[in-house]
Amino acid sequence: MVAAVAAALRYPAFVEGGFVSHDVGGILYEAMVLRSGGLPYVDTVEMKAPLAFYLAALGLAGPGGHDITAFQRSAALLSVAVAAGFFVFAAARLRAAGAAVATVVFLLGAPFLDSMDANYVTWTMPLGFAAVAAALRGRARADLRWFAAAGALACGSALARRQGICAVPAVAWVAWTCDDRRLRALAAAAAGGIAAFVPLLVHYAAAGAAGRLLAGYFLNPWGRAYVGRVPFDPVEAARATAFFLAWPLSLLAVAVGRRRRPVGGAGTARGAMAVYLACAVLAAWVGGRFYKGYFLLSWPAAAYLAGDAWDRIAAPGASRLRRAVALAVFVGLGVRQAAAWRAEAAGRSIPRDRVQRRIAAFIEARTGPDDRIWCWGWHLWDLYALSGRLAASRVYKGLGLLTDPNDDTWRRPQSRLRFVDGPAARIVLDDFARTPPAVVVLGSTVPHRAFRGLRRLLAEQYRLDRTIRRGRLEIWVRRGQPRGGP
Repeated sequence: MVAAVAAALRYPAFVEGGFVSHDVGGILYEAMVLRSGGLPYVDTVEMKAPLAFYLAALGLAGPGGHDITAFQRSAALLSVAVAAGFFVFAAARLRAAGAAVATVVFLLGAPFLDSMDANYVTWTMPLGFAAVAAALRGRARADLRWFAAAGALACGSALARRQGICAVPAVAWVAWTCDDRRLRALAAAAAGGIAAFVPLLVHYAAAGAAGRLLAGYFLNPWGRAYVGRVPFDPVEAARATAFFLAWPLSLLAVAVGRRRRPVGGAGTARGAMAVYLACAVLAAWVGGRFYKGYFLLSWPAAAYLAGDAWDRIAAPGASRLRRAVALAVFVGLGVRQAAAWRAEAAGRSIPRDRVQRRIAAFIEARTGPDDRIWCWGWHLWDLYALSGRLAASRVYKGLGLLTDPNDDTWRRPQSRLRFVDGPAARIVLDDFARTPPAVVVLGSTVPHRAFRGLRRLLAEQYRLDRTIRRGRLEIWVRRGQPRGGP
């Protein structure tokens, strides 16, 4: 039943296979690089964590590793499985009413927060939640193998998105509650985490690039620049948290001061989820942008604690006023959440990559499978996957590399982009000298006219093709390339 409802709420993701977030274009591009024998951080300048690249390359994005429809449906299926797993988790630890409340909160909130776009956080959240669930099972069964699994899952969560490390403190907290077994539980979790990282390290070491993986993942200078771009505003942090987590946090607020002996292992689960929620919220604050997708990591813990709060509020002896307030909060904010989901689902059914598909068809008609292209503009990252063409430069996306990192937040739009004539620009020109792109596509909002080296190259070796007109979009075709096609 829960899986069926989750699938219905995710329906647009099963039938609309286009790009919703252009970040996913970056994921699929790195999957293409992997399938071609290359490596992220070595053959690309990359700031993101790598696990989603491998998931796409290993088949979740279709046989070629760049099918957005297959990748989107894989993400939707995973989300349905997580919803069913969450219900099982909550039902085993809460009373029937609390489990029902927790599940309803989870079902309506998760599709809204991750926007059904198969982005990095979509793959991170299930691993983090599963890590805490595995640790709790290990404690209940006094089985260190579950702690090893918890460590491996927590490592996977951090490898899908670095902020996924928020699962580690929760796993460690559960291990610490094991009293005389706590050191062994901690050691098992640590061993599991290391073991999960080893296959990735071996893959890079086989290419003599283990150091590049460690530097790219742990010491990434582009990632540090991104995090430090927007000054942290604690008032905005509080506003965003209250806005996105209003429903479960309000139920928790109503339950303040109401104590009740937990059923079975619910007490430990409550503590673990409280630690996980706190750490996941802190993770959402990293970078100061407070995008709604960032709060998806905290949603399983918030939903579970909302159900736990309901059990305390509805328990015998609780005041009728408190129950009435809790019911009003649950229904009122539930309607708000349902409206937010409906708006998101309606937006999801509108294709957002029609122009990109036209450009991809244009590229395919003028290039061969082994030709390289290059795109500059966030909305253009889809073109690599849609056309099946690799980039002519290791800098395959320019945001934060050829320009300052983006400074938009959950409420404030992006300021005007400014070209940065630095290392990334030199990499682009050096790579073009070795592998000239057959087609160069420049977006309407990028400051490409300030990149004088690029403009000189285009003027000397390329022709501006006006087949597709869209704003200030420019498509440059290398002289000698065919002119036919769409």
